[in-house]
Amino acid sequence: MFKRIAATTAIFVCTAVAWAILGSTIFYRTYNAESGLSGRVASTWGAPQAQGPPAITREWQEEKTVETEENGKKTTRKEIPALRARED
Repeated sequence: MFKRIAATTAIFVCTAVAWAILGSTIFYRTYNAESGLSGRVASTWGAPQAQGPPAITREWQEEKTVETEENGKKTTRKEIPALRARED
């Protein structure tokens, strides 16, 4: 029974070490190659571009009732001001 546990533990440890080595080499190659390749990629495809997120706006008109009194006579009219906009 002890031999099986020792063999399973040894396989697990060796596999973990192998994955750590593989991960570190990929990490090293990725970040080492980036500095040398960025200039060549930019000359072929252009410089990196940044794009902002989309924005949404709402537009609405509010009617305003205005009462005025001229010469003792009340008049009521509706005014529609310019569009109002709000960015969410």
